[in-house]
Amino acid sequence: MINPDPIIELSVGYWKSRAFLAAVNLGVFKYCGTEGLPFLKLSEAVNVLPEKLKPLIGSLVELGLIEYDEMTGDVCPTKIAHIYLNPHSPACMDTSIEYAREMFSQWNNLEERLQAPLGNNPVPSKQDTPSFLQGMHNRAKMLSEAVMPLISLRENDSVLDIAAGAGTWSLLLQEKFSITEMCLLEQPELLPSMKSFITKEGLSGARFVEGDYHDKFIEEIYSNVIFFGALHQEAAANLSSCIEHLWSFVEPGGRLWILDIFAVKNDNALFAHLFGLNMLLSSDGSVFELDEVEKAINELPQLAQSESHAVAGSLPYFLIEITKKV
Repeated sequence: MINPDPIIELSVGYWKSRAFLAAVNLGVFKYCGTEGLPFLKLSEAVNVLPEKLKPLIGSLVELGLIEYDEMTGDVCPTKIAHIYLNPHSPACMDTSIEYAREMFSQWNNLEERLQAPLGNNPVPSKQDTPSFLQGMHNRAKMLSEAVMPLISLRENDSVLDIAAGAGTWSLLLQEKFSITEMCLLEQPELLPSMKSFITKEGLSGARFVEGDYHDKFIEEIYSNVIFFGALHQEAAANLSSCIEHLWSFVEPGGRLWILDIFAVKNDNALFAHLFGLNMLLSSDGSVFELDEVEKAINELPQLAQSESHAVAGSLPYFLIEITKKV
């Protein structure tokens, strides 16, 4: 008889996520702090009866997020929880978790979303809040440790950052390569706050443009065009036209850089496909297979060469470098 345990695990797998999110919502990691807290004091702090809190803490222990000392009754976060779940930690992932929490209920509508007709490929609006910008900034900086070594810009290069988000990538490129000519494009609801945020972080001398990247928002061309973390917002039918549109802003001899999650066999394809389902809940976006993106790139006019670089880490990020003929 085939063991049914994998099916059972799938059917209740959401229990882990929901228990984790409940702990974050209740402030378990906040109240535990760095040194931990006696169980009964934690019970009072999160306003949960001890007998109800016990299975939650037990779950967090098994998930590797909490250590519980049965002798003293102290509850203490593990190292990974202290780094990423403590609100006072600079690497705290609160904003990312907030997004996951907001999307949790949307997954109840997955069947309906899958059966719904495709719309007009709406690009999700970005929130004009300091915490949202800080969250994007923190995620980009963590990812940059693996991405930046893959990028090499030339002296006197210019950079156009399309769908710039918090502006973090422009800042990192300016710091590393001393870029002086830089332009950032973002949606009107986010651009003013982003401009203020990233200027305070140290970006200088940049031009900021408000608009939708699907349009011809400027007439200039640049030696480097970066499109990081935005391709998954596109509907599958728009893949080729989107890449060709981005290509139109690259000067001869210049390069288009695309960073995103792509589905590749044996490179955590499960996460990529699940991320694609998550995108369908907020837009008609899609996580593309790397092969189909490379096929669309090979159809670009004036293509000199294209290289795909796997980004080190547990998630299937790839950086694609596309060079235009002189």
